[in-house]
Amino acid sequence: MKFGDGYIEMLKKMIEEWRKELIEAGEIDPSEEFTRQKIQLKYQDYKMKKMKAAVGDKGKSKGTKVSKEEKQKKKKPSKSEAKGERLDDTSLDLESIGDIARRLEESKERGPKPREGLVFAIEQLTKSGKGGNYCMIVVDGCWINFRFKKRKKELFMQVSGNQYIPSKSHFDQQHIKILESFGIQADEYSNDIYSRYFNDKPRDFNEIVTIVFKVFEQVYRVDNKSSAYIEFVLGSKELPEFKEILDGLQDFIPKRAKNKFKWSWES
Repeated sequence: MKFGDGYIEMLKKMIEEWRKELIEAGEIDPSEEFTRQKIQLKYQDYKMKKMKAAVGDKGKSKGTKVSKEEKQKKKKPSKSEAKGERLDDTSLDLESIGDIARRLEESKERGPKPREGLVFAIEQLTKSGKGGNYCMIVVDGCWINFRFKKRKKELFMQVSGNQYIPSKSHFDQQHIKILESFGIQADEYSNDIYSRYFNDKPRDFNEIVTIVFKVFEQVYRVDNKSSAYIEFVLGSKELPEFKEILDGLQDFIPKRAKNKFKWSWES
């Protein structure tokens, strides 16, 4: 079975992502060199350990014997591994390569779900946001921003006024009344910013996101072809626990550049 250069490049990137995740989890030493096959095996073991921890694995505490397969994994590396295989070969078993190929294909086919993604992001902001957090939605130069004020446990929404948006999206008194109907008022502490707190318990994140989309559609009047993105920052410091949350948002909006998750408004 032969694979094109494009596929090999995607495979390289995936292996490198696995390697970074293993380093962050403390599973491997970043200074140590590993073959692609070794990284794959370590990553599979790491994921298995996480899964067992999640379901409450008690086997080891009860003195469960180590299986033959687990013993084999602890054997010395083969000659090919000891020599250090290069990432540009195709020595991974065909079944594993097929699994990776299917995952890559599914990722391409999975369309964005921005509404569900924004619900997830705002909810996570209120659960895990630290100092310097924000969740900004930008569509064709117009923006709405959320911050979670952790000390007071307040979710604060900011809507940009004409001073901060393209002239084609400028709005008038008629549109300000629409904002007011959503409970969004001119912010007395800011210049040309409209705001609202969402502090009802429990918060209805679906309703909050519905308001966001209505503002873009009815006040800013964005075109269906507009480019859109969510910039999601959980804190001024990048903590290890943030990675899983950001990866979770990528499940809803696959096109990602660091903390920005992009889609077309018509999606």
